[in-house]
Amino acid sequence: TGTWHFYEYRDTGSYLDATYTFVGTEKQGQLDFGSVAGVSGEYTVAGDRIFFKITAGRGIAWNIHEYSGTFLSNDLMKGTLKGEHIHAGQVTSSWSGVWNARKIGGRPYRAIF
Repeated sequence: TGTWHFYEYRDTGSYLDATYTFVGTEKQGQLDFGSVAGVSGEYTVAGDRIFFKITAGRGIAWNIHEYSGTFLSNDLMKGTLKGEHIHAGQVTSSWSGVWNARKIGGRPYRAIF
């Protein structure tokens, strides 16, 4: 749980820095996006593995991001991701990549791919 800073590298050659807040228990819960409309997420944890999914969109256009990974410590995790952009029910693009994250308030951040 808590707020985590993510650094992603996608096979499309793009990078993304994002901050996600996980709210719930140590086993499952929601991602809190505050007042951002049209974005939701949920997570599950089993042992040292984490899985979460973020859905963002309105109307007929949606992005779906699926993350799976491993906790390396209490304040560090890393894993893989895949995503799709869906327009009018058809997948118009997809991507995959790797990510790592540090818990805010944990050790100083630096990329660990």
